Amino acid sequence: MPIFTGSRYAIGGEAIGVEDADGRLRRFIFTRRKLERSELTEDEFSVYTIKAGDRLDALANKFGGNARQWWIIADINDLVDFPQDLTEGQQLIIPTEEVFRRFG
Repeated sequence: MPIFTGSRYAIGGEAIGVEDADGRLRRFIFTRRKLERSELTEDEFSVYTIKAGDRLDALANKFGGNARQWWIIADINDLVDFPQDLTEGQQLIIPTEEVFRRFG
């Protein structure tokens, strides 16, 4: 199936090889690269302090205009395991609306 060139799934992609239990090499391709904090300049983000009841999807909607782009905040803040577990007082890097548009 072709991937739209503007899609985040078309950006980059890393192939790795893993041996299965029988010793056969299996290849996996990660087609969505992780958005790293180091890719942002100082004027492309702000620091936000989590309040009670905050959720990544609500923050993505508030700052980027699209709740489905919560993964951008999760990537930048390295919230890999349990991105829904936000703690009141926790500080997150929130990208600008332009960054949401560029990577979304």
